[in-house]
Amino acid sequence: MKKIKFFLIVFSLLIISLFLTFFIKIYKCKNIKNNIDILKKIDAIVVLTGNKGRIAEAFRFIDYKNIKFIVISGANPRSSREDILSNYLKYKNFFKKVIIEHFSTNTVE
Repeated sequence: MKKIKFFLIVFSLLIISLFLTFFIKIYKCKNIKNNIDILKKIDAIVVLTGNKGRIAEAFRFIDYKNIKFIVISGANPRSSREDILSNYLKYKNFFKKVIIEHFSTNTVE
C-alpha cells in the first residue's frame, strides 16, 4: 500500500512538472515577438496543421530576414497549395518561402 501511495505522489509530481513546463513554453512562444534575440536565431518555422490559426501565426514572423521558409506539415493530401494559402493572399510575396508537406499523418511523423 505504501508503494502505491509513493508511486501516486511521484506520478502526480511528474504530471504537474510536465504541465508547468508546457505552459511556460506556451507563454514564451506567445511573447516571442518581444524577444528579438530569439527571433534572430530562427531560420525556419514549422507549422503542424490542425488549427487554422497556426498558419496565420507563422506568417506573422515572415518579415524577419533570417526566416528562410515556412514548412506546413501534415497538410491534407487532397488540398492543393492554392487551397491552403488562399486565406493568406496578403502574404503572396512570401509564398515562395512556403513548403507544404502532405505525407505526415500525426505529430510524430
